[in-house]
Amino acid sequence: MLIVLSAFTARQVFSSTDENETDVQEYFFDLTLIFVEDTTFEDYAPYIQKYLKEIGINVSILPQNYWDFYFSVVYDRDFEIALAGYSNSPDAYLDDLLIEDSNSNYCSFNSSIPYYNETNDYIEKIKTTVDPDTKLTYYYKLQELVMDKVLPVIPLFTSNEYTIAWSNLKGYDMSWGLVNSLHYMVL
Repeated sequence: MLIVLSAFTARQVFSSTDENETDVQEYFFDLTLIFVEDTTFEDYAPYIQKYLKEIGINVSILPQNYWDFYFSVVYDRDFEIALAGYSNSPDAYLDDLLIEDSNSNYCSFNSSIPYYNETNDYIEKIKTTVDPDTKLTYYYKLQELVMDKVLPVIPLFTSNEYTIAWSNLKGYDMSWGLVNSLHYMVL
């Protein structure tokens, strides 16, 4: 799951504890958090709201139906902060979220953003490097650059994926998927 960031607006919020006392709570930002309703994101949204409030960011929670969310994030790019699930594959993340012409470039990542060229350089090195240790080094350098300097998205967690197979199953390659492996499988 990722938290996707977009534009922020700053404002001051006033709240009253009783009629005679006014408590002024200053927020650095006032954001609306959107996500697809009736998903596990509804469980996570209050935690994000709570923790951001602790650092002076006021968050309003707005669950949306799938299509409203999709059009807000993908087509209109009209959102401040959004929760979205994403593939566990780091390569998919690179190709989709950090490439200017990608359909999944939700944060409008482009060449006018500082460190864009450095980010693309690392992505190209990762794509063209065969040696796993060198590739891993580039991944770490890109991760450091993106998380420290760019920060278009914040990874919150990743779930574990499990594959179960019987010892007599031969010819199945999990990366091909079950249907594409069927004609190779011997039981």
